[in-house]
Formats: sequence, C-alpha cells, structure tokens
Amino acid sequence: MKKLFLIYALLLSVCVFGAEPMDSLRQVAVPSEEFVRIPASYILHKLENYARQSGLPALASFSVECQLEGVESQRASFNMEGMNLLQAIDAAAEAVGAGVEYIDGGAVLKNPAAVVVREPEPVKAPERVAVDGSEYYGKYRQGYEQRMAEARNANAVSHLTKLYDGALRKIYDELVMSGNVVGALAVKAERDRIRTLSAVVASGTFGPKPAPKMRVMEKKPPVVKPQASTDSIIKLFGIKQTCTRPVFLLMAGPAMVADRDQPGFGRMKFHVIRNRLLDVVGGLSEGSQFNASLFWAANTSPFDAEMQPATERHKALFAEWLAPVNPLKSNDIYGTGLQALNMKLSNLPWPKRLKATVPSGGPKWLYDYKPSKSVAACYTGKSRGFMHWAEALCFAMEQRADAIFVITSNYVVSREDSPDDLRDSLREAAKQIYGPDKKKYPTVNVIVISNNSASTLGKFKSVLKVFDGEVVAVDDVKKYMIRDEKKLLDSL
Repeated sequence: MKKLFLIYALLLSVCVFGAEPMDSLRQVAVPSEEFVRIPASYILHKLENYARQSGLPALASFSVECQLEGVESQRASFNMEGMNLLQAIDAAAEAVGAGVEYIDGGAVLKNPAAVVVREPEPVKAPERVAVDGSEYYGKYRQGYEQRMAEARNANAVSHLTKLYDGALRKIYDELVMSGNVVGALAVKAERDRIRTLSAVVASGTFGPKPAPKMRVMEKKPPVVKPQASTDSIIKLFGIKQTCTRPVFLLMAGPAMVADRDQPGFGRMKFHVIRNRLLDVVGGLSEGSQFNASLFWAANTSPFDAEMQPATERHKALFAEWLAPVNPLKSNDIYGTGLQALNMKLSNLPWPKRLKATVPSGGPKWLYDYKPSKSVAACYTGKSRGFMHWAEALCFAMEQRADAIFVITSNYVVSREDSPDDLRDSLREAAKQIYGPDKKKYPTVNVIVISNNSASTLGKFKSVLKVFDGEVVAVDDVKKYMIRDEKKLLDSL
C-alpha cells in the first residue's frame, strides 16, 4: 500500500525541459497553404500565431518582427506545403527579399547583409527546472508529498490536502494583495490540481482488496481519453451564462479609475474588476476559446488578434498582458497622454503588435484594431464610424464570439447619433459577420460600473435589442471584493 502512495506522490512532480527556439520551430508543422499576393504583415502575424499556439514552451512568447521599411506592406506569394515553421519563416522572408536573424524569443526580418548567423551551440543534456509557481509554494508542496507517501487511508489524504490547501490559500491572498496576478494564477492552478488528485486517490483505492478470481483473458477495448469540454460557465458581476467562445471587453480609460467615493477607491475599483475578470478566465474550460480587449475613445487594443485556446499557458499570458494596466500603487493611467499614444498607434497597422516602448499604465503589448472594410461600411450614422465600446463590440463579433461581455463606466459613443442609429448599424454588422439568421448572433452582456447609471442603462438596452443578453448596473464594487481586497482598500 505504501508503494501505491509513493507512485501517486511521484505523479505530483512535473519536469519541464527547455529547447532552443529554432529547434522548436522545426517541430511545428504548418498547414499546406498557398499565399498569392497577400500582404506580408498578415503572413508574418499568422506565422507568429502558429508558433505561439504550438504548445511548445520555447515558443510561448515567440514574435516575428520586421526591421526593413516598407516590407510589411509588400504582397508576397509562396507555398507552405510540406514545410515546418522554421522553413515557412525563411520562405516568407525570401519572398519579400529579406534575411532572417533568429534571436531568443523571436525572428527578425532585416537586410540580408546585416543578418548575423548564429553559430550552433553544443547540445546539452536538458536540465530539470522547477514547475511554474514552485517559487511561491515549493517548500509546502515538498512536505505535502512526503506526508502523502505515508498516508494509510482516505481520511489521512483528506486531512493532508486540507492543510496544504489552507497554506496555498494564504499564499494566494498575499499575492492578490500585492498585485502579483501571475503568481496568484499559478497558486490557484496548484490548488485545483491537488484537490482533483486527492479526490481520485481517496475514491476507494485504500484498504486490502480480495484476490481476483481467475478468468479467461478478454481483449479490452482501447482506452479513449475524454476530450476537454468546450462549454464554460461564466459568472461575472451577477451575469451567468454558458458559452464556448467568450470575448471580454473592458473599458480602461480615466473614468474607470476616477476617485469619486473616497481617496484610492477609483484605482481599487479597477483592481477588483481586473481580479474578477482573471478569476473568470482562469476558470474557463480548456476546450473553450477566448479573447479580450481594452477600449477607450478611438482605441481598441485586444489581447490577441485571434481567438486563443483556454489552456493554462494562454491564461497566464492573459494575466501577464493585463497586469500593468492602471496599476494600484501608481499614478499611471491607460490613455492619458493620448497624443503620444496616438503617435505610436498611427504606425501600427492592424493586426501588427507593439511590444516595445508601450506607454506606462497600458497593457504589456498593444494592438490598434480597426473594423474590416465590410464591417466599417455597416455604420450608417452621422459620426465618423464605430468607436469606444461599439468598435470593441465589432472586434468581438469579427472574432466570431458566441458570448460578449462589456464592462464599462459609461455609454459615450456619439452625440450626433441616437441609440437607434447605432442599433441599426450594429444589426447590419452582425448580419455581415454571422449571416441573416439572428439565432446565430452572439449574446451581448453589458455591465455598467457606476452609481448613477439609470440613463446609461436605458441607452444600452435600446441599442442592444438586436442581441440577446443582459444589461446590469454595479453601483458598488465593494460587494464583489474578497476579504483581503477590503483590507487593502482600508489601507489606501
């Protein structure tokens, strides 16, 4: 019996091995796709996504950058049939007359004469490294594994798991209070893991069992691994919905951090909203896909240009992207210094991503989404086009979301257009993307964070009659705070 527990204890350990990006690129097969006069910016972005979605740790943050002026607007033609990802990147560079230099974490297209060829490094035996999150709970996990190996029955397993889970809960609360969302997500994943494992171990595997009766050997059917559920249950500020492809839209401008109730409360309000959104994304089924976007005024900056699988890796990347926005203990606010931000965005054609020199107070990387021509043409109002939450809603629809969640403090779209004008424009955009059958439209849920939201709710309800969904007001974010967040607010 002790050996059985030793086996289970060993299952708790995970070993992650690194690999050189170029070696990892060789392992990734790309679709047999032919590009004919396609903009190079689109091709490079697609190759970058193939790398990031490959599931290989060395490519989790892989990027493809171009340092040759005018190359991204060129149209390229080549066929990727039978290629791996490394060959595809080289072929794309050759198609536009560029060379490729591979650096840690990415590939850079530049003048062929300026490419530095890296000497191959000697092959080293892979080193064992700690699993993600061990820096937060490693010593507690070691003690838990040792005592699990000595457990004799289901009661002992349950008792040990409760002790370990209590320690993890304390660590999780401390990380939340310090604003370390990446660490908090790692600890949350560990809590989910040990609860599941202990339940499996404790479900009738203990105690002596009678010797099996002799019987004729039968051919057993192959074991089929169950697929991850594609449905996720979303519970966000009083709204509950089941969906497969959710997109979350968060207003992140100055109005979301305004101090109207008490000093420090505005920033704490955004801190709580971010934490509840991270909780929801952290609980998505791995069979789901998701995306998100910040919006403010004329800027819509998504998490990614395409829907992403709800794996632990992509959930951690989402937390990393969102963590720097409107930091709790800083005066930086997303969107302030709008002129400087617009200058950066003016040289950022969609779907190109900006990772360097991102303005403080904003996400870790930026996009500047603009609706496709066919969707932009659906706008029939008097203003210049879709903006603010309406532009973000177009992004979510172009992602083919089946459920959209808008979190905002205000309506602000256009003083020139009535809600009916905007409703008609959004209806045409939905037809353009989803077709004429309204049953295929996404549900659109709006959460208004305001203590004076009666008129705002009326405008949203008028616009969103074309979609199913809910429009709710949150007049006091405090009731959604956890205990440690309330303590943190009192200390501000």
